[in-house]
Amino acid sequence: MASATSSRVTLLAERSLDSASDQGTLLLTATDDGPRTSTTVTAPASQTSSPAFLEQMLAAMTTIAMMLAARMILFLATVGAFTLTYLAINQGTMTALIAAGTYDVLVVCPMVWLYLQRG
Repeated sequence: MASATSSRVTLLAERSLDSASDQGTLLLTATDDGPRTSTTVTAPASQTSSPAFLEQMLAAMTTIAMMLAARMILFLATVGAFTLTYLAINQGTMTALIAAGTYDVLVVCPMVWLYLQRG
């Protein structure tokens, strides 16, 4: 058995199955000759997190949400630009192509520029 200092897992408690058989649960399986007992092990209660840690996690999650929201808006604008351009090419009129180009210049290009400036 490995020493406790070299392992990352810490043993909290150890019980033999014979001493814990009165606390065990009954397991039935189709391949066994009869029922057998097994102990149920419950994990110890976790410690409550400090308020400073919770504030840091909230700030990190807020930053991630803001980045994903900016990327989602840029993605939707890009999809809209491609769809508008596709429809303008299929229609083939000069007015539709001007509308698609105007959308690209006035909406998509500034959004891409702002996104690249924020990082």
